[in-house]
Amino acid sequence: MKISIITVVLNRKDSILRAMNSVINQKYENMEYIVLDGGSTDGTFELLKFYEDKIDILKSEKDRNLYDALNKAMKLSSGDIIGFMHSDDYYYDDNVLFEVSEKFKKSDFDLVCGGIKYFGEDKISRKIPSMEINMRNLLLGRLPPHPAIFFKRKVYNELGGFDDNLTIIADFDWCVRVAKKGFKTITLDKYIYFMRIGGESTLTLQNSLKRAKEYVKVAMRYNIFLLFSFMIKGARKLLKIS
Repeated sequence: MKISIITVVLNRKDSILRAMNSVINQKYENMEYIVLDGGSTDGTFELLKFYEDKIDILKSEKDRNLYDALNKAMKLSSGDIIGFMHSDDYYYDDNVLFEVSEKFKKSDFDLVCGGIKYFGEDKISRKIPSMEINMRNLLLGRLPPHPAIFFKRKVYNELGGFDDNLTIIADFDWCVRVAKKGFKTITLDKYIYFMRIGGESTLTLQNSLKRAKEYVKVAMRYNIFLLFSFMIKGARKLLKIS
């Protein structure tokens, strides 16, 4: 069972090596590592080129946004399982991919979800435990961040990638599709991923307004009521609860 891990990066020279080492130091050997650079100008790509022998696919090209870059990388992947490692982040330990693979091998589930710890200034600021992807959780504002999700290729083949016209909640939209399609999720009941606070989804007034507009768009697309979910998810972030 091959696992494809995808990293997309733009101007992260100071953190990309930690993320990369977190992937290439995994004890699980049947792995494909894909890194797409979005046209960095700070020396990130030159640094990655130095470690090119550790990376299966390394490319640098412009993209529209994070989700566009992830979609491009997924098209290049060949693994039976797909997962993500963002350029500021790292895995909990070097057994994560082995444990994920064992979950898949011992079940007929389509996705495996683990827990995430958010950090900033090297302090843990928030924790999101592992949870299933289903409509009940989504409508209650409970969404596993996409780096904590590993999924079979058949999920990608049937659903496609992220809607890159959504710049903040494309992962939410994708999870709604997962739930509506009836794909089955099993949880890995441990924290597997450290994620740096920040990025497009950071709770600012501007991003909150943008997020609200995107929630409305998704709600209309699937004919579901998401205002309650939006309010709960915002409150969870403010209160730093899962």
